[in-house]
Amino acid sequence: VKAYVGLGMLYRNGQGVKKDLAKAAAWTLKAAEKGDMRSQFNLGLAYEEGRGVRKDEITAATWYQKAADQGHASAQNNLAAMYRFGRGVPKNQKQALQLYEQSAGQGNAMAQLNIGAMYAQGEGVEQDDMTAVKWYRKAADQGLAEAQYNMGLRYSRGKSVWPDIEQAVVCFRKSAEQGYAPAQLLLAEAYELGTGIGQNKAEAIRWYKKAAEQGNPDAIAKLKLLSNQ
Repeated sequence: VKAYVGLGMLYRNGQGVKKDLAKAAAWTLKAAEKGDMRSQFNLGLAYEEGRGVRKDEITAATWYQKAADQGHASAQNNLAAMYRFGRGVPKNQKQALQLYEQSAGQGNAMAQLNIGAMYAQGEGVEQDDMTAVKWYRKAADQGLAEAQYNMGLRYSRGKSVWPDIEQAVVCFRKSAEQGYAPAQLLLAEAYELGTGIGQNKAEAIRWYKKAAEQGNPDAIAKLKLLSNQ
């Protein structure tokens, strides 16, 4: 099995051989069929994204299920998303939440974020902002940019936390420094207006540019305005 896994990785990454996703998938399949859960997860990913194989969400879900049954946290998270949105499997939000919880219990930050989102939006559960914040915070504490951004929004609006503009800016900065465009936009706005941080037009422009480079339309519009002032 190790040889199959190794060959799959070599072809996937182009290490010592010409990169070939089809060959990578073929070797990964051999390892997956032998019960290797990482290979089962990687094969699920290949089928979900159409990397080296024809895109097939039903087959992706089948391989994710095999890896999830062995306790693979990322497979549990990805399979949960498929149940949540009804891709490759019938839509089942309760099943999605169960899988997210299994993954989150292993410390998977994406699963923690996704549980937070389900509680925030009342997907398959009764809407509960306090529980949403609990899960967003767990993911943010692990450094997940989107969760840090969500915590920033909560602090800026005082939604199920005490309002704290300075703490909001801290969260936005952590997220922005990881390249998350919505956080870069709000950090730029904080610098432009001096909200929770010292007013600094140069820093505002710097962060607007970073968000604009990622195609954020609000940042692009703000840069045009600032350049005309």
